[in-house]
Amino acid sequence: MHDSDSEVADSGCKVEALQFLSDPSHELEQLKKYPVVATVFVKYNTSVPSSAPVERLFSQAGLILTPRRNRLSDESFKTLLLLKKNKNFE
Repeated sequence: MHDSDSEVADSGCKVEALQFLSDPSHELEQLKKYPVVATVFVKYNTSVPSSAPVERLFSQAGLILTPRRNRLSDESFKTLLLLKKNKNFE
């Protein structure tokens, strides 16, 4: 695909997204009129099929919130948990 072709496709996506956002209907059926928006909706608005990621997060939280660390503020606890879970994303 040439640069001009991708610009046209990008422009078409933007136009469709703007039309979708300005549509007064709030029904799920309206997605049939906007195939690009529908594709993005299905890709990013689906639930996780497993509870395993949440269970791993609770497990890590249990390792951080120990009896010796029982006075951590909510913000400190959240920061420690996020740092521990995201340490491999350097």
